Order: sequence, then C-alpha cells, then structure tokens
Amino acid sequence: MNNSGEAVEYLLARFGGSPKGLLVIYDDMELPLGHLRLRVSGSGGNHNGMRSIVGSVQTQEIPRLRIGIGPHPAGARKPFH
Repeated sequence: MNNSGEAVEYLLARFGGSPKGLLVIYDDMELPLGHLRLRVSGSGGNHNGMRSIVGSVQTQEIPRLRIGIGPHPAGARKPFH
C-alpha cells in the first residue's frame, strides 16, 4: 500500500491514459465508518499510499474515493502487531 505509486506509474506507462482518468479507492481511518468522500484532486494527505501515487505521477489531479473505516476502537487489539 505505501508504495502504490510504483504500480500506478507502471500501469499508466503500460496501458496509457492519464491520472485524471483513474479512480483511486482507499480506506481512511480519518472518516467515520461507512462515510464516503469523492474528490477530483488534492494532496495525498495522511494516507501513505495516496501520497506515493501523487508523488509518482507528479500531479494532484487524481480522482479518489475515500471509504471511512473509522478510528481504531479504544482498547481493541491492533491487527498485525
């Protein structure tokens, strides 16, 4: 996830197209569970994967759909730790 820009850069080079023709969909802990946010452009924010994509294609003009998964519940065990 954190290096998603490499994959996006490869796909654009291999199959053509432009970053504006993409729709990047990713989960976001900053949004409440079930909330959606659609943007046509913007920075990568706090999401490492989106920052990687913006950096690799060298534009913020990338449509994206953020899907809220909410914050990690207090006291719950974090996955993969």
